[in-house]
Amino acid sequence: MKPIIALATLIAAGIAGYLYVWPAYGQMEVVAEELAEYDRALEKIEEFKSLRDTYVSEYNSLPDEQVRRMETLLPNETNELQLLMNIDVFAGEFGIDVTEIEIAEPPRNSAAAEQNDRTVKPTRVVVRFEDDYETLAAFLEGLESRLRLLDVVAIDIDTTRSFRGGDGYSYTLTLLTYALQ
Repeated sequence: MKPIIALATLIAAGIAGYLYVWPAYGQMEVVAEELAEYDRALEKIEEFKSLRDTYVSEYNSLPDEQVRRMETLLPNETNELQLLMNIDVFAGEFGIDVTEIEIAEPPRNSAAAEQNDRTVKPTRVVVRFEDDYETLAAFLEGLESRLRLLDVVAIDIDTTRSFRGGDGYSYTLTLLTYALQ
């Protein structure tokens, strides 16, 4: 009888051990997979840190004048007041008396807004003034040569409101400028 009890106890211990160990072993596999996933994430983080350090060292090696020019071309934020003042002063260099400047976000369905959703924020600027066509052409040419990134989206010419003996018209320029988000 003793051998049967010992054998039954041994079988019961084996079954209990199997029923306990098997689920725990399955959990160990899940934990091992999670650990491998964390290791891959840590490797990616180290990759990004290395890449970031490379870019930071490249950025720090740039001359200050070049950094200033890049920040003018595509600033970190849109300083709307400074932008308005710059456009007004620049227009004044051509003898243009700006009658109105309006700043607004571009429509969400615009191509610029869709294209730049992730990194660049476009800002729409509407400038209204009255002058002759030659001054408008010179102003647009001057805008092209400016360091600030500006896209001329639309030019509206109101020929019904002429002045200076018929040589001048009322113009509405719609511009897009950009800043990093």
